[in-house]
Order: sequence, then structure tokens, then C-alpha cells
Amino acid sequence: MSTKERFGTLVWRSLNEMFAKHAKRNDVWITVGEVSSDTGISKVTVRKYLEELYEMGHTNRAIVGNAIGYRPANLTGDLS
Repeated sequence: MSTKERFGTLVWRSLNEMFAKHAKRNDVWITVGEVSSDTGISKVTVRKYLEELYEMGHTNRAIVGNAIGYRPANLTGDLS
């Protein structure tokens, strides 16, 4: 497994797990810092993979205070 696959998968799983903990409410956005803390991956790397997921249409993003928040685009957590 490549580094991209490993980190991308960890970031995707973390985003979905944290989003699911909030009962999939429409006002919940997960920040880069939250994913970074959960995965142990640097914020720079987490942002890179969240942005790639956003560009592929798998996540949505919004400005949350002074940060950017992300959540699964289809709100189910599935990539299908």
C-alpha cells in the first residue's frame, strides 16, 4: 500500500467516524485539526488529503469560524 493510499484511507475513515458520532446532523463540520489529532497525521498532510477528497466530490467543505470544515458529501460516509 502506498503512502497516499494509507494516509488517504486514514483521513477518510477518521472524517466519517467523527461525522457519524454527531448523528449526521447537517450543522456538523469536521476540521483539519480534529482529523489530525485523531489520526496522528500532520495538519498539512490531512489538509492535502481532505482537499483531494473535496476535488473528487467525496467531501463538502465550509468556513467554520477561522477554519475550514469538511464532511462526507453524500452524508452516508460511503465512497460509492
